[in-house]
Amino acid sequence: PRSGSCGELPPPACEDDALEDNDTRAQALARPALAAGEQDDLVACADDDDWYRVVIAADTTVGAIVDGGASSNLNLGLYDDGGDAIVFAEGPSSLEAVDACVHAGTYYVRVYAFGSADNDYDFLLDTAPGACPGSCEDDDLEPDDSDSQASYADIYPQPYEVEDRAICSDDDDWYEIEMYDGETVAVDLSFVDDAPDEDLDLHFHDADGVDLTPCSEDAPGTCTAAQGQGTGSDEHYEHTVDDASCSPCSFFVRVHGWDGSENSYDLAIELQ
Repeated sequence: PRSGSCGELPPPACEDDALEDNDTRAQALARPALAAGEQDDLVACADDDDWYRVVIAADTTVGAIVDGGASSNLNLGLYDDGGDAIVFAEGPSSLEAVDACVHAGTYYVRVYAFGSADNDYDFLLDTAPGACPGSCEDDDLEPDDSDSQASYADIYPQPYEVEDRAICSDDDDWYEIEMYDGETVAVDLSFVDDAPDEDLDLHFHDADGVDLTPCSEDAPGTCTAAQGQGTGSDEHYEHTVDDASCSPCSFFVRVHGWDGSENSYDLAIELQ
């Protein structure tokens, strides 16, 4: 050099990855929402956060992992639509993970650094649909979670009808009825099944609690629509008593959320 001395060359400019510009939440909003999956060879340039927009249609557990180099300390956060942190991870390395169950809406995952060096990283976004704990509100007939707690349903002389009942995850509703020999009862369960975690089924038990309409998640082949265990909205089941000793006998109608499903429903139990 003309100065007669050699100085250090400036570091090469950081080359952003293909998911830029996403340095702010506002910029991420203008970009397509990120789908679940793995993104490799991303770049966190110095003093340049990366924000990713995630759109959730129903209750879902959102998980994210960042795995970067040692040139800086990468961190990870999950934020709501207003920019408030839901959960974040700020450990001593660039390998961080966060997860949280969220309701339907728009969310953001942010990758940010302690340190002013550029850093390469891989990123994984995982989404697992399913009801969030504590998001379901039981109805006012609770507790009715077993045959011993069943709500009494008087079907004489008018049908028994209830509206706006609720099934929470792993929390069935039981109703006790009395029937005489030769009588037939029709049970109608009305609900809207718009998602995999909203399917409800009917079960009919005798006085000893034996399920006369066996069906379970472990043996789905035993479930039938005729038993009130279809795969869509609304269920119907009819039972005729064939027991001369019933004068009367107790039976139980059970409303069950398939595989932890939650939903609201109406119920009608009527003699035919």
